Amino acid sequence: MSSFRMTHNHTHTLKGKLFPWDRASKKEKQLQALCELLANAMEQATESILITDTEGIVQYVNPAFYNVTGFSIKEIVGKKAPILMDQLQINSKNRHILGKLLKGDIWKGRLTSTKKDDSNYVTDVVIIPIRNQSGDVANLLVVKRDITHATEQENFIRHSQKMEAIGTLAGGIAHDFNNLFFAITGNLFVAKKHLTANNPAHIPLEQASKAIDKATHLVRQILFFSHQQKDLRHPVHLSQTVSEVIKLLQPTLNHSIKIECHIDQNCDLIWADPFQMHQMIMNLCKNAGDALHLNGGTLEISLEENTLSQNLIELFGLQQKKYIKLTVKDNGSGMNEYIKERIFEPFFTTKPVGEGSGMGLAVVHGIVKSHNGVITVSSKPNHGSTFQVFIPTIQKTSHSKDDTKTAGHKKGDKKLIVDDKTFLF
Repeated sequence: MSSFRMTHNHTHTLKGKLFPWDRASKKEKQLQALCELLANAMEQATESILITDTEGIVQYVNPAFYNVTGFSIKEIVGKKAPILMDQLQINSKNRHILGKLLKGDIWKGRLTSTKKDDSNYVTDVVIIPIRNQSGDVANLLVVKRDITHATEQENFIRHSQKMEAIGTLAGGIAHDFNNLFFAITGNLFVAKKHLTANNPAHIPLEQASKAIDKATHLVRQILFFSHQQKDLRHPVHLSQTVSEVIKLLQPTLNHSIKIECHIDQNCDLIWADPFQMHQMIMNLCKNAGDALHLNGGTLEISLEENTLSQNLIELFGLQQKKYIKLTVKDNGSGMNEYIKERIFEPFFTTKPVGEGSGMGLAVVHGIVKSHNGVITVSSKPNHGSTFQVFIPTIQKTSHSKDDTKTAGHKKGDKKLIVDDKTFLF
C-alpha cells in the first residue's frame, strides 16, 4: 500500500506557493506549524477526506479513503472522482448542487459510492468549497463517512417492524376466519346428516367441505407466519431433517434440476419444533425449484455450524454467536429489488393467479423468527437467489428443567388442549 503520510517536504510543497518559508517570520512559522497540524489531523482522521479542483480532479486523499475503498493514492490522485461528480451532475435531485458549490455554498447529503472491488457503500457526505486569495472557489473539500453498517441496521429494524405489524394483523384476521370456518364446518356436517344417501346435494356439500379444508390449512399457515401457532419443541438434529426433506423433494422436481448437498452431520442440536423445521426447509427448496422449473439448473443445499461476526450480531440484534446456517441456493431467474423487498409478505406471489397462495416464504419467515433466528436473501435478476437461515444452537444454559419438561410428556400421559380461537378441523 502506498504511504499517504505527509512529510515535512510534502507539506512544504503543498503550501509553498502561499507561504514562502525562505524568509519566514515568527508569525509565518506559527502558520507553518498550524498547517502541519492540520495535515496530520487529515492524515489520521477516520473519515475519508478528498480535495478536488472545481472539475473534480482529485488533488489529495487521506489514508482512511484507502481503508474504506481499496483505492491507492496512485489510482485516485490526479484523476477525476467519477462517483462523486457524476452523481452531483447526473442525478436529477442533485443536478443543481455543483452550481451552488461553485458559488460557495456548503452541501450535505447521502451518496452511494463504489469501492475498488465494485461493491457499493453508503456515505454521509459534506462538501465544502475552498476559496483562494482572490475569493473565488478553487477547490472542494469532501468529507465522507461510511454509514453502510448503520444503514443496513436501520433497514433491518424497519423491515422487522413492518413484518411484525403485518404478522399481528394477519394473526387477528386468521383467528376471525377460524371461528367462521368452525361454524361453516359444523353446519355442513349437520346438512349432510339430514340428506339421504342418493341426494344430489351431497356433491356440492362435499366440494364445500374440501374448500373449507384448504381454507383452514391456509389459516394454519397464517398463524405460523404470525408466530401464533402452537408448537412442540425439543432438541433437534437439523441435519436429519434436511436429509429427510431432500429424499421427499427429489422425486417432485423437474428432471433438469440437479441437487447438490453439503450437509455437516455433526452440527450441534437446536431447540426447535421438528415439524416446523421440516416445513421451513421444504418451502425454501420448493421455492428454489420453482425458480429453476422452466430452464433447469442447480439447487444447492448446505448445512454447517457458523460463528457469527460481531457486526452481524449487532445488525440482527442476536443474543449469541453460535448458529446453524442453512443455505438454499439456486442459479435460476433471480429477483429484482422490488420483489426481494416483498417476498416474505403474506399473499405476495409472482406466480399466476391460482398457482400460489403467497404464503410459502411468509411461513418460512414466521418459523425462523419464532425460533429466534434470522433469514437473509441475496438475489439479482438472471443470477439466481441465495437464502440463508441462522438458527441458534442449544447453549448449556439455554433451557431450564421446566423447559425440558414442556418439550414432551411421560409415556402414557394424555392431554387435550382446546382453544376456540386456534382449534382447526
